[in-house]
Amino acid sequence: MKAVATPDPLEEFKAFETTPGVNVIVLPDAPTFTLVAASNDFLSLTGLRKEDILHRGLFVCLPQNPNDGISTREQNIKGSFESVIKNKLSHELPSQRYDIRDSHGNFLLRYWKYKSFPLLDINGDVAYIVHNATNITDDAIAEKNFEGPKNLEKDYRFLTKAPVIIGYVRGEEYIIDFANEGLLEAWGRDKSVIGKPLFTAIPELEDQGTRGLLDHVRTTGKPFYAYGFPLLLNRSGRLETIYFDFVYQPFFQDEAEQIVSGVFSVGHDVTAQVLAKKEIESTEKKWKELADLMPAIVWRGDAEGKINFLNKRWYEFTGLSEDASINFGWTQVVHPDDIEASLAIWNESLSKGQFYQSELRYKHHDNSFRWMIARAIPIRQDGVITSWYGTSSDIQEHKQLELLLEESVRKRTLQLEKSLSDLKYAHANLEEFSYAASHDLSEPVRKFQFYSNRLKEELKHILDEKQIKFFTRLEQSANRMQNLIQNLLEYSHASKGSQIFEEIHLETLLSSVLEDLELIIRQKKAVISFENLPTLTGSIRQLQQLFQNLVSNALKYCKADVAPEINVVSSITTGKTCGKDLADDLTNRSFYLIKVSDNGIGFNQEDAEKIFKVFTRLHSSDTYSGSGIGLSIVWKVVESHNGFIWADSEPAVGSTFSILLPVSQQSENDPLQ
Repeated sequence: MKAVATPDPLEEFKAFETTPGVNVIVLPDAPTFTLVAASNDFLSLTGLRKEDILHRGLFVCLPQNPNDGISTREQNIKGSFESVIKNKLSHELPSQRYDIRDSHGNFLLRYWKYKSFPLLDINGDVAYIVHNATNITDDAIAEKNFEGPKNLEKDYRFLTKAPVIIGYVRGEEYIIDFANEGLLEAWGRDKSVIGKPLFTAIPELEDQGTRGLLDHVRTTGKPFYAYGFPLLLNRSGRLETIYFDFVYQPFFQDEAEQIVSGVFSVGHDVTAQVLAKKEIESTEKKWKELADLMPAIVWRGDAEGKINFLNKRWYEFTGLSEDASINFGWTQVVHPDDIEASLAIWNESLSKGQFYQSELRYKHHDNSFRWMIARAIPIRQDGVITSWYGTSSDIQEHKQLELLLEESVRKRTLQLEKSLSDLKYAHANLEEFSYAASHDLSEPVRKFQFYSNRLKEELKHILDEKQIKFFTRLEQSANRMQNLIQNLLEYSHASKGSQIFEEIHLETLLSSVLEDLELIIRQKKAVISFENLPTLTGSIRQLQQLFQNLVSNALKYCKADVAPEINVVSSITTGKTCGKDLADDLTNRSFYLIKVSDNGIGFNQEDAEKIFKVFTRLHSSDTYSGSGIGLSIVWKVVESHNGFIWADSEPAVGSTFSILLPVSQQSENDPLQ
């Protein structure tokens, strides 16, 4: 893979250097704010060289004037930068003193107005901050030299339209010399109050401490600052409580002699903010009261997961104090065996901002432990998680019931496993008995046939016709017994299953079966056809038994005056389309569907299931010979191959046996080859 070079920010910002104005670009790496680019005007103004300042902190490159001990310009600019990072919006600062050194290293008095802009990356995060400074030194010095009431007229329009509340009262009677539109609106008055004593024009202020505050500022020469200060004002004919942030600033008629002549007031109407805060506080109070009524433990955490509130239920349960519980104090009540897993789940939820749930044990104040289920959800504002709200509910009884059920299931499972083992043992013994019994019966029957034939041969010259018929019936009974024993041996073999499964070409296997049945096929003049038979994996012996029994069955139960016609066909199907209702997990499985059809005597469809049971016969043995085991063997063979078999028939029309065998994984791609 070819490496891709990462763009150098300094190269990207080369064009920025030629922009007019005092501009710099810094990284949002508070509190350093590393410089990555600077305009030529900035370098010219400061006398700094680009190579000396890049990759260094802005405030390291521009140190504070040591003689300006009260300057807050660095804190103010950092605050502006942090506002840009947080809100991803531009931010302006009013007049700020920021002294610049000349070529001799001496600091020059300068005042600036600042504006900062965010540069966002592709993810919407602040990648850089563009910082612009405008020199307003002349205006700032002129404002500092402002002489108060003498020059109010010159700046009247500016002060009147200013977006803050501004007022000036003079003398001991606090004559209203100036009140801008913002102050008049806050008072609920018009310009007619100008020139009147404050407490005559706004009498409701008299009893609210305003006079005392103004007296203090006027007589001491010290300013007074207030935040969220409530005043009851008569506005539009009714009293309203208005909240203000303001400063009462003394105005000195003669700076040198510190003669106090009046008080400037500058402020903001913060009623909306105060009421909103009060509403939040009220809502918070109601929420906490509601949380205390909850039967479960209710808790809240900050964005980092530190717990900052727990309801009364927590303290009643644990007996801990608030100081011992907040932040991560809750961990001390968690069972030692549960703490590691619970913290891992909690930390994962915090990192991913996802729903939290954990089952763990809390220590009661009596030192016992009870099972709890703890849950929490993140609360987001503008897509950013600000807090977590959670509950911890007692599930001790549920957990005990769960443990009892698990123990009950375990015991029941052990009983079932033992019963299954016993059943398998009994079944194995039964199969062994069936096999052994069938095998041991063969020898006496063979001897009976041998000695019966020998006796018949030795006595044939003295036997009459009736006695010969007796011998014939004995021979027929012995033959039926021999066939029955042979079929039982085959059924036992099919039940035990075959341990050898191999690839089988069914057409070859069926051809071999038809060769074995060649004599009876000729006698019956039967027509047997087959096509599309697949190659599959199975037991040759068992599948040979299957087809031999099905074909023999069709030849045996043919119509007396009609030549048997037997047809064997195969196709590929699925559990969903095979025509038989299979379990849901088999609906998409592939199967070979093999159908063996005949034109024989058929049977009633209601007998379609019973014909596969051992020793079941639908016709008398006098008319149709047989042991009643053949189709049971067929059923067992299909079962041992994990398949299914069913029959469809109609009397005097014929029968169709459908065999469903699973397609092996190896042959699914080409199942008929």
